[in-house]
Amino acid sequence: MPPDDPPSPDAPVLRRVLLGTPWHGPVRGVLALAFFGLQLTPIVVLTLLLFRDTPWVVVLVIMVASALILLQSMRAFAPVELLLGHDGLTILSGRRPRFIPWRLVRAVKQVRFDIALTLHSGEQVTVRVSSPEPARDRRLVADLRAEIARPPDAPSAALAALQRRDRDVTEWRDALRALAVGSSAYRDAAVDPTDIERAVAARDATPELRVAAAIALAAGGDDGRTRVRVAAAASADLPLREALDDIAADRWNPATIRRALRG
Repeated sequence: MPPDDPPSPDAPVLRRVLLGTPWHGPVRGVLALAFFGLQLTPIVVLTLLLFRDTPWVVVLVIMVASALILLQSMRAFAPVELLLGHDGLTILSGRRPRFIPWRLVRAVKQVRFDIALTLHSGEQVTVRVSSPEPARDRRLVADLRAEIARPPDAPSAALAALQRRDRDVTEWRDALRALAVGSSAYRDAAVDPTDIERAVAARDATPELRVAAAIALAAGGDDGRTRVRVAAAASADLPLREALDDIAADRWNPATIRRALRG
């Protein structure tokens, strides 16, 4: 089998923007330890004064307090990073990564040193900037505004045949592959191959539709797998990116697919 063609140099790619503290290694470690010690010391002293006759209570309180303070210090000193993709942005910090599609963002502005996203739902999402760089931050806000100002990129309504409905993911995959190779059972589905190619990279398509389009494209041969690989490289949706990478490499992991579909 011939090797896949390399992605086009004009294809969209994922951008990483580091907004967190520039301190690395020992400096960050010392600061985290100092924060931990300052928070824990008064708790230890107070616990010893109140429960000195019940050692097991002292040990339990100190252990619980240590775990909570450690978690807080990890969040406070973790670097903040944004992944900017064709389909949205992911916020990486001490918390669980959060992906926000561009279609959900209504406005972007700077609030002091931080960046605030206003979603169409009314929710406010604050991206903490712990190492401000005015030129970089202004450029980032301009880039975010440019992304949300792009015209909608919704897939064709004719792609309803690709929906999973209530099927198991493996059964769904088999149906999509049959559709791609023109099985007699699916010849009347009236799905335009061009619409499938567009759907895998459509920024406003649902994860389900993008996964479905990727499975169908990859079943069609090397060119389809290359398109899926390019779409994966441009996605900031980490579970979806992993699923598309697996599909392009002809790996099948139902758990990965379910994570991409959010269930």
